[in-house]
Amino acid sequence: MNKEEKTVCVRDESITQNFWGLKDFIGYWQNIFDQIPDEYKDSAQLYLYGEDGSIQAEVTYRRPETDKEYQNRRQDEDARLANKRKRDLELLTTLKAKYE
Repeated sequence: MNKEEKTVCVRDESITQNFWGLKDFIGYWQNIFDQIPDEYKDSAQLYLYGEDGSIQAEVTYRRPETDKEYQNRRQDEDARLANKRKRDLELLTTLKAKYE
């Protein structure tokens, strides 16, 4: 199992303000962009969607998993596989008893 890239959500909000001055608009998004670590700014994405005059905005960036996140994901996967094996063995035992 290898380390994976992780998508980090910096901002996810509903924007209801209808009128912005251009300076305020640019400053608002620049403030959000400045929260992203410099080494990941190239991966920053802005998603806009909505209807009925309301816009939902989501700002994300991608970065490598931390060692801790990787360790947690491995532990979760190991636990998932152990549970699957247990269920499979229980099913095998049930089927053996039924068909022997």
